[in-house]
Amino acid sequence: MRRVLGVVLVALAGLIIVLDGFAPTLGLAPFRRALVEGAVILSAFALLAGVINLLGWHLRRMRAREGSPALSALLILALLATAASAIA
Repeated sequence: MRRVLGVVLVALAGLIIVLDGFAPTLGLAPFRRALVEGAVILSAFALLAGVINLLGWHLRRMRAREGSPALSALLILALLATAASAIA
């Protein structure tokens, strides 16, 4: 039942966004705006959780000297350079 409810909610959200794009006179803009803003916030937290997990995983690998610590260090440096270029 939970799976069906989730699919119905996602389909309803998608339908609201599509309907507002094709028929803006229906007045669904506030709902669309709220859904899009919520998706942006959710994706930002998911990105942050992914970066923290990636850093933790590779730092543990470097400390334990598993695999290739040099490649883990390179990945961390690339991640930091990417973040610095996005911020600047």
